[in-house]
Amino acid sequence: PAEVTFVDACAAPGARRVLTNVDDSQVTDTVPFPFRYWGAAVSAVNIASNGFINFDGVTSASTSGLIPDRSTPNGVVAAYWLDLLTRETGVCIATVGAAPNRRFVVQWADASYYPSRTGNLTFEIVLNETSNTIDMLYQSLGTATNAVTLGLETVDGTDGALLCSGSTACPVMSGSRIRWVPTP
Repeated sequence: PAEVTFVDACAAPGARRVLTNVDDSQVTDTVPFPFRYWGAAVSAVNIASNGFINFDGVTSASTSGLIPDRSTPNGVVAAYWLDLLTRETGVCIATVGAAPNRRFVVQWADASYYPSRTGNLTFEIVLNETSNTIDMLYQSLGTATNAVTLGLETVDGTDGALLCSGSTACPVMSGSRIRWVPTP
């Protein structure tokens, strides 16, 4: 597979900025190509200011959660799930590339930790057309915290893949990339 690099979704043609200067907010969008997540066809995506997206049709801006967990939100893709504040740049959404290799990019640009407003966190979740892989790329995390949840969860919340949670050390750092290949 080709090397995956950070995409500045905020600068991509047709990019949209959402969730600017907010705390615990969310917006719903549509994945612009067929995408299968743990074998389920998904199209609607909830994007939360707190560093995650989810596919269960439930809008949520939860400040933390467990993976897996049957309580909502479910179908979670957590790149940096923690109580965050967005700044003026907010969250940028863009679709880059050409079919059948488009990438749907959700980028948290210059977010900060709540309530301290410290940190310059820039990271993204990338959904890849055709392969249904998911990339999490971390451009800037400053001093990362161990309180973050990072992982994936099935749409029904009964299974998941957890890299770290509030009780485990989290190896993610600036410049990291994690590729998830969910079960078909």
